[in-house]
Amino acid sequence: MPAMEKQVAREWSHSPEQVFAALTQVVEDGKYRLGGRDDATGRLSFEKGSKWGWIHVFTATVEPAGNGARLDLTVASPPDAVIGLANGLILQKAADKTVNAVDAALADR
Repeated sequence: MPAMEKQVAREWSHSPEQVFAALTQVVEDGKYRLGGRDDATGRLSFEKGSKWGWIHVFTATVEPAGNGARLDLTVASPPDAVIGLANGLILQKAADKTVNAVDAALADR
């Protein structure tokens, strides 16, 4: 069965470098496990376990957008995960929580 995923996008007036640094800070300071980082393309991949033992797989890209930057974040369950009725809501909450943490990190800059 294919993995279920949710996507979130948000734009800020900060530079792509500032948004990428804030995202990296959130991942490194939080309960995430960094999977890969590419500063040249603004891509970051990471994972986080939930309190129910599920794993969320995150892929993020930061790109220039207008006078600032755009973060595109995808949160997915692993391909072999059992998909429950609430899984979509749980993935959406994980995505929103991560983007809100980036927002807070940018506010501190």
